[in-house]
Amino acid sequence: MQVLWNGEALETFKPSRGIHQGDPLSPYIFVLCLERLFHLIEIAVTHELWKPIKLSKKGPPLSYLAFADDLILFSEASLEQAEIIKTCLELFCTSSGMKVNHDKTRVHFSKNVGWVVKNETSDTLGFQRTDNLGKYLGVQLHHTRVSKRTLNSVMEHVNRRLNQWKVKKLSFAGRLTLTRSVLAAIPSYTMQTVFFPRQLCDELDRSCRTFLWGHTMDYRRIHALDWSTVCKEKKEGGLGIREFRMVNTSFMMKNCWTICSQPERLWVQILRSKYGCGDGIIPKIACKKVASNIWRGICHAWGTVLPMLTWNIGDGKTVKFWSDKWLPSRTVLVNNVDPSLPSEERQKVVADYINPFGNCEIERIRQYMPQDMVSEILGMAPPNGKNEADCIVWGGSRDGKFTIKSTYASLRNHNVSRHNPLFPVVWNWNGPERVRCFLWRVVHNSLCTNVWRVGWGLSTDASCLMCSEQYETSIHILHDCVFAKSVWKHLHAVSNVRDFFETHLQDWLTSNLESEKISWATTFALGLDSIWKTRNMLIFNQVKMHELHISHEVLGRVNEIKKGSILKIDHAKSRLKTNQHIGWIRPPNNTLKLNCDGAVDGNAHAACGGVLRDCLGKFIFGFAGKIGTCSVLQAELWAIFHGLRIIKEMNLKGNFLIESDSEIAVKFLNEGCSREHPCYSLVNHIVRVAGEI
Repeated sequence: MQVLWNGEALETFKPSRGIHQGDPLSPYIFVLCLERLFHLIEIAVTHELWKPIKLSKKGPPLSYLAFADDLILFSEASLEQAEIIKTCLELFCTSSGMKVNHDKTRVHFSKNVGWVVKNETSDTLGFQRTDNLGKYLGVQLHHTRVSKRTLNSVMEHVNRRLNQWKVKKLSFAGRLTLTRSVLAAIPSYTMQTVFFPRQLCDELDRSCRTFLWGHTMDYRRIHALDWSTVCKEKKEGGLGIREFRMVNTSFMMKNCWTICSQPERLWVQILRSKYGCGDGIIPKIACKKVASNIWRGICHAWGTVLPMLTWNIGDGKTVKFWSDKWLPSRTVLVNNVDPSLPSEERQKVVADYINPFGNCEIERIRQYMPQDMVSEILGMAPPNGKNEADCIVWGGSRDGKFTIKSTYASLRNHNVSRHNPLFPVVWNWNGPERVRCFLWRVVHNSLCTNVWRVGWGLSTDASCLMCSEQYETSIHILHDCVFAKSVWKHLHAVSNVRDFFETHLQDWLTSNLESEKISWATTFALGLDSIWKTRNMLIFNQVKMHELHISHEVLGRVNEIKKGSILKIDHAKSRLKTNQHIGWIRPPNNTLKLNCDGAVDGNAHAACGGVLRDCLGKFIFGFAGKIGTCSVLQAELWAIFHGLRIIKEMNLKGNFLIESDSEIAVKFLNEGCSREHPCYSLVNHIVRVAGEI
């Protein structure tokens, strides 16, 4: 080996040291070496020397599983197979220079293998026998039925984390952050492949709940709001914490989706063959009396997954026109058609209703369908033989791609109710997270006021200690109390918001937090926080601060927040001040410009139009018309398509410039559209027409 130094080759030398540990090239070289071992195993299997195992009669054979240095070998339990495995390993070690780590290698046998065979086989291999293989890729391998006890390590991991944190030293906002980012993440990796018992999910929720509200071994605190409210999305009035039952179900739904969308995966092939799912893209999922943990989880989630599966039309040769879900509304046509529909029509695919010109022959079947479904079909691009095959897509997301976020949202949508529009304002407020959490409790009217404490049986006196005149409610201590009014007057509240002292709690919070004056929204929230803090200092420390001192403290905190966010505010202002020319801009010489647009009304009825002009602004043609039922993006794309179609029909020649106000539509046409996206066929349709002009 030689090294070039300033363009000159130095003396030749022989490397005497290998790649150091941690070098990014090291794993790659290791995998390349292991490929030779896999080749040896495959040759032995091909020549029927190595007998791999099968989990079902028609399932794929398993001889090895490997990920980096985690390697599992499978074979029949016999002395003959032990000799073959030993020979392959010795041959690989001799040729590669590697060695098997006997301290870390174990042999595991199934229950049906006798003790004599176990002892002889393990002695031949030279490895210790074990009844538990431990972890593979970070997940515990389970050799018995999965229960709360077998997954006890997950709960222990959560408890270790909880023991590291001092609850008394953390604010509510701090505990919320740790709950969402740390505690909720610990079981997630295992949940991807293991169906958790309900008791364990409930215990995990309980641990998060007790930590969030500040429980300790010596002191149990009251939960100001129920757990179902806390687990809602922030915009719905919750804290965005996810329930573990739903999280585990979401991961099982992901496994269901993988079975449908990626049938070539090894584990999918094994499960499909073992449980008789059939060869169809959408499998036949059925519960069995004796089934693995992962299959029970898949069966549990399948009833939720099936309604979310829909088809995206490509060439139209796979999807049944009447019996499959391929419309945007996920409606099955056969459930809504006229009974007089001939039986021979019911078996036709979508491509059967496309004429030689590539248009849908909707008139031949219009009489059998409701008008709203006819409009949906007209709003979709017809299939084309040049497209890829029809594919299954996830109906829970706009782009057809499966995500855990959309899956969890679909599970929660069954329980979603109308929410207070003030919650998004609270979480978008520009200030410390601790104050946002305080505002969240104010909106929920869940502050531990004396009236609230009397309701919980914690006190018998509901009067306000600040003024001793009225009952202490949230609106009183923050708004009506003489002390609070004095603070607001020092902060010049009336000059910032009209009728400041004459509104109810929700209206009062809304008008101040949504104030056009950004600085006042910040001042108001910090003022609420300081008033409540002063009230608590009086009760617990017998210290009362003067109103003027509080107002100065609030204004000082406001200035600190302004300094911290000055760059962000200036950047936002610079964007607001950007001047844009609104009007038609002439194209370059000898270029025709097509301006087009699409629109959709409240009932999803779409229309599009456009104008073609030359470089001098001379009108060449214009068009407008109804499309059917579709999204705004599809309407924008239809406008471009029809403009290009007319250009082609008029046989216009030259350079063309297309202008649209849809950034996504332009991006799709320039960069392409994913196969799962609802606009896939329409984008391809436009590209083909553009290529023919």
